Amino acid sequence: MNKSISFLSLLGVLVLLSAFSSDNCEGYFPYKEGTRLEYTSYDKKGKEEGKMIMTLQEKKSTDAGLEITMATEIVDEKNKEALNGSFGIRCEGDKFYFDMSNMIPAEMMESMGEMDMEITSDYLEFPANAVAGQTLPDGTMTIKAGLNGVNVMNMTVLVTDRRIDGFEQVTTPAGTFDCMKYSFT
Repeated sequence: MNKSISFLSLLGVLVLLSAFSSDNCEGYFPYKEGTRLEYTSYDKKGKEEGKMIMTLQEKKSTDAGLEITMATEIVDEKNKEALNGSFGIRCEGDKFYFDMSNMIPAEMMESMGEMDMEITSDYLEFPANAVAGQTLPDGTMTIKAGLNGVNVMNMTVLVTDRRIDGFEQVTTPAGTFDCMKYSFT
């Protein structure tokens, strides 16, 4: 379930990215705070599996570009909330950046209780003007957990072989969208 939710979160961000392919940072995201985006996922038979609802909480300009805070809510097929949280994304020049640590649900962090958690991560980079066949930089995230000064867990997540596979139009009940196909291991 957590892997699916992390993937859905990343997918939602990629849809935002692919929907506004331009070299203007503001083109990546909705312009207005409070804007709500809803993404519904379906199984192979067309039955609804759940939704991800993202709301632009805060947008601020920086010297380097733009920083956005998005609130997320993930609900199951019965419209029952499964997870909620927020994540930050940024745009600088013609590149969009997503902090890999955003892929860890807040509930997972809270479940660690009294453990000391240290997360270091890269920002996954996406170009504004992607080209089919283009390779992208790898990403790494390291999680260290300790209790009373004793290290009890080290985990490293690698996102490698990142590539823009191509582009296609996807038709949904909300309309037809130009989308970027992206793969990684």
